[in-house]
Amino acid sequence: MNREGLIFAFVVVELARHSMAPGPLTERDVLGFVPFEPEFDGPLFHIERDEIVRTLHRCETENLLRAYRSDYASTRYVVNRESLMEYLREQDGHTSGLVHQYTVLGISWLVEVLKNLDPDSTSRTAPSAPDFGSDFAPASDRVVQLDHNSRQVRELLVTLDDAIRELDGMNDRSTIDSDTLQRIFELKAGRAYLEGPQVDLSVVERILVAALRNLAKRTFSISVDTAIKAALAATVLYFFGAAL
Repeated sequence: MNREGLIFAFVVVELARHSMAPGPLTERDVLGFVPFEPEFDGPLFHIERDEIVRTLHRCETENLLRAYRSDYASTRYVVNRESLMEYLREQDGHTSGLVHQYTVLGISWLVEVLKNLDPDSTSRTAPSAPDFGSDFAPASDRVVQLDHNSRQVRELLVTLDDAIRELDGMNDRSTIDSDTLQRIFELKAGRAYLEGPQVDLSVVERILVAALRNLAKRTFSISVDTAIKAALAATVLYFFGAAL
């Protein structure tokens, strides 16, 4: 087992989860797949740019995505959804494979395995399954039910809606840069995701929390800044039981 194989498994599975997102992906987008640790405001594990480049190149050679290169812009990647889903179906039959294990065991397993690898080693053997008595849990435990009739959920959604309304109400939206607009779009996508009866916490981390954290680091008006920070605090507290 080696780090390159683990990163490939992570990227392949996350590409499938993001394959319905509009527009092409960049290396930066793939880096954004890594979920944040809410308590410490940092990624759960680190991926170097060259690791992303190698992994995306491997995905390209296996026809899992198409690359569009330009001398004037970053390379853009478009997921070949049919090939990707077929690849995942094939991997599902290889229960000892890293793609299958990450699909079943989730991000906590991956983080633990990466921690157990020597920094420059490809030989350290990782467990085939995590110790569920430890601090992390299987992927199924990261899916939580949402009771939309409960006061807590209603209050959370109202807080998120307030942040979106404040952002949409900014006077001069023509001056907002494209990256900020993208984070607002991701915030709205994360809010829409909460309309379902259940949510995957890894999706909440990657989309909703990541968008709010990014927006919270920017400077808007006092009312917008306050609404964003309130939405971030409420989201982290509700889903992860931690205060900011």
